Amino acid sequence: KSFVEQALSIARAHGDLPNINMAFTLLGLYMAEEGNFADAVSIGREAMTYFQNAQDDWRYANAALLLGIQSSNKDWSSALGDTYFQSVVLRYIGRAHINGGTVTDGLSALRESLVLAEQLGNKFQIALILWRGFSEAALQTGETRRSVTLISASMKIFQSIGTWTKQD
Repeated sequence: KSFVEQALSIARAHGDLPNINMAFTLLGLYMAEEGNFADAVSIGREAMTYFQNAQDDWRYANAALLLGIQSSNKDWSSALGDTYFQSVVLRYIGRAHINGGTVTDGLSALRESLVLAEQLGNKFQIALILWRGFSEAALQTGETRRSVTLISASMKIFQSIGTWTKQD
């Protein structure tokens, strides 16, 4: 932990955004792994503020994603402001819940993510939610046929926008 804190300090001193991002990520994950969720959430919020002030949208979204996974609380997601980022973050939160065994919470986050992706008309995001979200949830609950159907639907969407080829 002290090594990561030292790396964060050095990266900040040099304005090194990629390494600041990595240090925030590692520090937050380390704290969450240790069960120190309050500090993990605090680091996530600090990272979000830092990258928002730096006008670095992608690192801001990464910090928001980690904060969401660490806190498992979706109420913060509306503070992101950008609908696409909200959808992506909610998809990752949903997958984290599903992989962690809390399928009901995962499905709730995935539904919210899907609604936002549909509002944007983002077919790529919709296909990812079906494939890497709902189909995995179906597998977790023993619904193999449903999982295959969802994967097939996502493949058709990917094909329709040219992101899936025969080689895939």
